[in-house]
Amino acid sequence: MKRLFASVAFAISCVFTQQTDALAANHFVSPSGTGVDGSNWKKAWKSPSDIDWTKVNAGDQILLDGGTAGVTYNASIIVPKSGAQGAPITIRQSPQAGHNGPITFYGGATTGAVGLDNAILIQGSFINIIGAQRGGIKINAYKVACVNIAGTGTNNINVKNIYMDNRVTSPPYGSTSSVGLRYSGYNNRILDCDFRNSTAGAREIYTAGVENLTVFNRCSFGCDRFCDGWQRGASGDSILGVNNADASFKSTTHVRNSAFGPYVSFGLRVYSGTWSVADCLFLNSNTAGIYMDPLAVSPPNVRVNQCTFYKAGTPTPPYMISNFPIYNNTGVGTLKVKNSIVYGGTMRVPAEMNINAGGNFQFRVLGSTTALAPSQVDPQFTDDATLSTLPVNFVPRRLCEVSYAVKSTSPAVGKGSRLLSTNELCAPYGFTTPIPMQVGGP
Repeated sequence: MKRLFASVAFAISCVFTQQTDALAANHFVSPSGTGVDGSNWKKAWKSPSDIDWTKVNAGDQILLDGGTAGVTYNASIIVPKSGAQGAPITIRQSPQAGHNGPITFYGGATTGAVGLDNAILIQGSFINIIGAQRGGIKINAYKVACVNIAGTGTNNINVKNIYMDNRVTSPPYGSTSSVGLRYSGYNNRILDCDFRNSTAGAREIYTAGVENLTVFNRCSFGCDRFCDGWQRGASGDSILGVNNADASFKSTTHVRNSAFGPYVSFGLRVYSGTWSVADCLFLNSNTAGIYMDPLAVSPPNVRVNQCTFYKAGTPTPPYMISNFPIYNNTGVGTLKVKNSIVYGGTMRVPAEMNINAGGNFQFRVLGSTTALAPSQVDPQFTDDATLSTLPVNFVPRRLCEVSYAVKSTSPAVGKGSRLLSTNELCAPYGFTTPIPMQVGGP
């Protein structure tokens, strides 16, 4: 009887799935369309802003035309409705020949005074935003965010293969909240995305009564242009956590196989919540790779496994702008690091704070080093000839062109990030001239 019931249930589920697939529709957006109803390329809506959402249902796809050589949309998409479990609404770069060129969203907000707020504002759940290949959709110059997942209950969102470049006003004095990704909600995944030149690459948003759970996987955060003599570059925070004194707020962030830097101010800035960080490269962040500024009401719990932290050169007076691979000045919260390599920089944790969970290697590290490992041992990088001689004013792109693997004879075999180079994620980035030694800003 149980077997019969299971067979009937399976048959019903198959019928439901087939019905869902049969009802799902493709909709089209193209500047060469007539704008009639979006039902095919000829009748395509002319702009993403023209999508008629009354025609879009759970399981549907919206195909964006990239032409043969690329299409730029000076527009925004507001997604006002939800898909469903197993039937998300998907907005994607067309994979079809003749329509699969690169797509650019341009918001025109070059100074912050004019321009569009968001490229993509997601107000529902079960939504996919997908480029056909890494960087297939590029977004820049929006006042608020390239992608904004910050509604109430915006859950089960997937963002994949999007390049976000959102430096809107010039540092150090320009005031802006523009970011690459603005996010909250549960079970949201950010996959194979590249963040460049933003005030914050990704900024977590507090929403009362909403629990956040977010995964970043195979993402890169960095800077590929210098900005107005500002020593810390054109990128600030890579991932900026919530700073809100709500003891009931719950947030979990998983970060995997991602690269932070070169030439960002912070890799992860952590105030509260649970953070799991594995197989990541932290490359010459100007302030800190992982920066903990714990909230007393809800201090964070941070677990780091198999990561590599690298800092070029040795800081000199009078400025001493140095990278702290890991920073927690108060000792509040939980921080455990294991199987990781720290090369260069200054550890900034209280001497009595034991962050060592075992298997760590450190070399050329200043500060509270015994909190991480009992001694300093050379991890013996395969590219040590380059990494050991890079000066403070190195060429940032250089850090994207080397490997962070260790030699087969190294005592650190099996330690550090299993992501061995940013080249495994994307093309090298970072500007190709040395970092200017002057310091701008306050």
